Amino acid sequence: MTGCTGSNMIVQGESPTRETLDRNQNIMDPKKTIKIGAWNVLSTRSSRLKEQTQKDYAEKDKEVKKRARKDKTNHLEERAEEAEKTAARGDLSTVYKITKELCGQSKQPPPVKDNNGKIITTEREQAARWVEHFKAVLNRPEPINDFRSTPT
Repeated sequence: MTGCTGSNMIVQGESPTRETLDRNQNIMDPKKTIKIGAWNVLSTRSSRLKEQTQKDYAEKDKEVKKRARKDKTNHLEERAEEAEKTAARGDLSTVYKITKELCGQSKQPPPVKDNNGKIITTEREQAARWVEHFKAVLNRPEPINDFRSTPT
C-alpha cells in the first residue's frame, strides 16, 4: 500500500497500473543496487568503501521511507475526501466501505486468556476455556424468591 502517490496508490483488492509499478521500481532500484553493491563492498577490507556504501544505502532507505509515508498520507486524504463527497450525495454504503477500509478493521478474534491471565494460543484450548467459562456463568442455582407468587 505504500510507495505510490495519490490516485496511483495500490489498494488491497485493486490491480496496480503499469505506471505505478514502473515508478515504484524506479524508486526501489537505487536502493536495491546499493544493497547489492553493499554486499560486495562489505566483503572487502576497505573501510572507506564500506562507510560510503553504508551512507548511500542509509540515504536511499530514508528517501524511500519518506516517500512511502507521504504517499500513504495522500491516499488517506483522498479517501477521506471521497467519503465526504459520497456522504453529501447520500450514498451511505460507499461511505461505510471507505470508513471500514480506512479504519483497517481486523477480522482476527480477540485473545482468550485462561484463569491465570495467560493468553491461550491453540484453538482447542480456547474452545475448552469458553466451555469452562459458560459453565461457570450459566450453571447457577435458581433464584430463591419467586416473583410470580408475590402479591402486588
